[in-house]
Amino acid sequence: MKRYFYLLLVLILPSAAMTQPQFRSGIFLHHSTGGYIWGPNGSSTSIPNEIALYNAAHGYTGSNAVSMTEQWFPGAPLSNDNEWERWHRIFDGVDPYANLAPILAANKIVVVKSCYPSSAMTGMGSPADTNFYTRKTMYNHKWHMRHIVRDMASHPENFFGLWTNAPLVAGATNPNAALLAKRFTTWMKDTLAQGLDPEFGAFPPNVYVFHYFQKLADENGYERAEYAVSNTDSHPNSAATLLVAPQFVNEIFNAAIAYEQGNQTKILNVNVLFEGLYIGNGLMKQVLDADGPRYSEGIADVIDIELHSATDYNVTEFAVQDAELLTIGLASIEVPSTLSGSYYITIKHRNSIETASAVPVSFAASEINYSFDQPASAFGNNLLTVPDGWAVIYSSDVDQNGIVDTADFTPVDNLSSEYSMGYYPEDVNGDGFVDTADLSFMDNNQINFVGAILPF
Repeated sequence: MKRYFYLLLVLILPSAAMTQPQFRSGIFLHHSTGGYIWGPNGSSTSIPNEIALYNAAHGYTGSNAVSMTEQWFPGAPLSNDNEWERWHRIFDGVDPYANLAPILAANKIVVVKSCYPSSAMTGMGSPADTNFYTRKTMYNHKWHMRHIVRDMASHPENFFGLWTNAPLVAGATNPNAALLAKRFTTWMKDTLAQGLDPEFGAFPPNVYVFHYFQKLADENGYERAEYAVSNTDSHPNSAATLLVAPQFVNEIFNAAIAYEQGNQTKILNVNVLFEGLYIGNGLMKQVLDADGPRYSEGIADVIDIELHSATDYNVTEFAVQDAELLTIGLASIEVPSTLSGSYYITIKHRNSIETASAVPVSFAASEINYSFDQPASAFGNNLLTVPDGWAVIYSSDVDQNGIVDTADFTPVDNLSSEYSMGYYPEDVNGDGFVDTADLSFMDNNQINFVGAILPF
């Protein structure tokens, strides 16, 4: 009898391990804006294309491969309303035109977004607004969002992606509404999703906030003209698709797989651009070697990411080498869940200046985001603002001694005289050749005494 019992355990336990749920397939519920980002929308990429690249980059095949479909929702054509108050009713199960149950049952990952009317808030509001679902105030929007996330948390068998609002161009909104939309979406990402909202508390691990608004909006909350169809049509254009589609795929699936793996790791998303590789509009080129692109499609180069102690910068708490950096300037890595303090985030690149975050960054949440997007985001304001307004890390530290000086020129001169081709640190602009074009970066940075500024 005992032998039979032990045999059952041997048979049952592996089966239980094999049936651990995967969070690899999902659905994107959207209206027109989401359809434009799904692409290709005249762009060279699309969400399906980025999913294929993601699987290839991670070696995911068969049942381990990630996938996603898209659907115009909710309730179309009976109801095309897609505001947060409508999602509140849908998740509460009281909307007559939409039933989430079959969608949740058929998809492990469910991504939802609202459309432009959610960005048309009129004021801050008060608790009395909750008596009127459709009143568009900051108070009501937060109230709707807390309810939506609580409903999502009650479905741990699913993983949810939650888009922040879609920004509007200046010709389609007003200054007050634009700033309110910016303030609300910032609260969604930086307060609610970080577990810092005193009314909501800890944020559920099965929900990820994708900050769409921030990716396309300017400092005043307007959609940037370069990402809009026109000055009166706020739908995203091909440049917006090119920018957002790869970030969407990487952020959503990285977070879903981290949830699948039991939150034993956290996700750190870093946005950073490099002077030598920068080509404009927030994009970098792919580095080349003698045979063409050094890395897979969409990968600019690799970087090292380090977490340093907030009290003693000489202490490195965690480090990842050769993290893939996308051409859009995004690198995502897994961090042990045991790292829950605050740390300086340091970026190292084979021929650029070592750069640290301006302040120690909290790792209390399961997902951490940091952007080196303006000089003030780097320690010592040590970033270069290029003519189109983007901030980049200084290049040309070929010998990695922390300063651009004459010692960096010599190896470039030597390889240039030999007409060298390949993946060399001396190839500052990443075009696969070491030549005089690489020296122009060094000239400018040496004259300006460019060097590392670190929190020692």
